[in-house]
Amino acid sequence: MLRRLEVAADPRTERYWQLLSAVNGWPAPESLAPVTAWLVTALRQ
Repeated sequence: MLRRLEVAADPRTERYWQLLSAVNGWPAPESLAPVTAWLVTALRQ
């Protein structure tokens, strides 16, 4: 779980979803960066 969250927390992943949404005409996804960063930190403790 931690490894998957670390990948999701990568800014490039969020940018990928933003670009994919723009290309496909989907609404822009909400940023989960603060939540993901907090959860990764909590799991490492």
